[in-house]
Amino acid sequence: MTKAQGMSRRDLLGAAVAAAAITSSRAMADAIRGKSNMHPPDVIFIGAGINALGAAYLLGKAGWRVLVIDRNEEPGGAVRTMALTLPGFRHDIGAMNLTVFANSGFYQEHQEALAAKGVEFIIADRTYGSFARDGRFLGMSTNHEANLQAIAAFSEADVGAWQKWHADFDRCAPVLFRIFGSPASPAGPLAYLFGQGVDVPEAVRPTLWGILVDSLRRHLTNRFQSETVQALVAAWGMHLDYAPDITGGCWMPFLETNADERSGISLVKGGSGKVTAALCDLVREAGGDVQTGQMVERIRFEDGRAVGVELAGGQMIRCSQAVVASVTPTALRRLASGHLSKTILRQVQAWKYGPGTMVIHLALSDLPDWEAGADVRESFYIHIASSLDDLAAAYQEGMAGLLSAKPFCVVAQPTVFDPSRAPKGKHVLWVMVRAVPAVIRGDAMGQIQGAAWTHDVKEAFADRVLDRIERYAPGLRRQILAKVIHAPTDLEALNPNLVGGDLNAGSMHLAQFYGQRPFDNGSRMPMPGLYMCGASTWPGGGANTGSGVLLAQHLLAS
Repeated sequence: MTKAQGMSRRDLLGAAVAAAAITSSRAMADAIRGKSNMHPPDVIFIGAGINALGAAYLLGKAGWRVLVIDRNEEPGGAVRTMALTLPGFRHDIGAMNLTVFANSGFYQEHQEALAAKGVEFIIADRTYGSFARDGRFLGMSTNHEANLQAIAAFSEADVGAWQKWHADFDRCAPVLFRIFGSPASPAGPLAYLFGQGVDVPEAVRPTLWGILVDSLRRHLTNRFQSETVQALVAAWGMHLDYAPDITGGCWMPFLETNADERSGISLVKGGSGKVTAALCDLVREAGGDVQTGQMVERIRFEDGRAVGVELAGGQMIRCSQAVVASVTPTALRRLASGHLSKTILRQVQAWKYGPGTMVIHLALSDLPDWEAGADVRESFYIHIASSLDDLAAAYQEGMAGLLSAKPFCVVAQPTVFDPSRAPKGKHVLWVMVRAVPAVIRGDAMGQIQGAAWTHDVKEAFADRVLDRIERYAPGLRRQILAKVIHAPTDLEALNPNLVGGDLNAGSMHLAQFYGQRPFDNGSRMPMPGLYMCGASTWPGGGANTGSGVLLAQHLLAS
């Protein structure tokens, strides 16, 4: 699910990763070349994101020689923890909620190995909530009965509707998890669900159909009466690019709200980057290598097959089995220039990116003084949008290139549950703003001037965001010790896969989801010897190893 030019370069991902870095790019290139001449890798991964590292570890454990190369000095892509503000404050630059990873088969299988490398999960039991128009807060937790009481304060009728929402999940979850854990069918989820030989109970099919194809507006207005309850659920869609009126946008909030109620939100103690550091260590212990600070200039082909990569300095590294590009289709076109078929090029050129993102990182002297009381102060995520229309307007303005008049904000308070991310008594606030244009065409309020993300434009729009938060937490600015703003262009600079600040490396609307991701991470590869993994491939964005696991399974079975 994501800087300023003057940011600190200190590596907070762990001493093992820092010690492994070679400061001279020439020395590193020579080291890679020398190692590959002695023992050519079986697989070369371009990019050291969580999917590539997960796949590399699985292959390495199976005896394959793997080499992972990343252009950044710190591996991890959007799963990194950095010192952005003041000493002692740890900020996740992108992914913070690792619930999907923590509940994955990959983590369950390798939990002990990851724990030995310092990965410890903390469960946020006060999970999320939204503000109503009148300033009241509807907060959710892992206590189902308490959630029903909270909903009753807004709508008695919606108590029963939430119980049905909860029960429908229990009936539908096995099939949904089967879909998202399996290779994508080119025909999409409905053929998978309702085709011959698929065991889906008749009573479940209408609910599943709605979850997979409905827009949030259609589905939620049919289920819930309160606009606050509707917004409470629909806000989760905006973490991806499912605004209320997007067809097929209901599945993600359905999964997230129900999973959070049952198991809470999973945070990594000390920051998400610890998962990256642990995976790098495990790859190396399995006989592989992770090299950072190296730019892959192009993929090398011989007789129509990918056989290795060429670094920016001209060094060639060969491999015996596969090159795996953990990049976007746009980047693949550059890396494989002149070698992709016309069909593949048409798919690449048609690839659409979703809305951009701004992330504001704050070091605070104390938690915000939320007027709505302890429920807000104790919550992990706070969504600021009071209705489906608020969410739809923020999305539409952003997609039109406008700075939103009422930005949709996700405010995270990780230090409520993990005090290790800040000095004693201090706090970190993480503010994600969706949807924000990468290219500015105007301001919905007519106040901010400028077509580029200059320092002044970033500050002006961040002030609008802080004004919006201060409506519910007066005096927040007085608690700010330091601030770093990452506009969409900054996010892309930190991780080239976040094109225009798109957290999912490509829209996840139906036209680019399920089997419509242009390159499968299994059998449907761009050309022999070349594979893809990462957020641009199935099952899409999110901080988990799903794409990498599917790729590794395919390679090991080939």
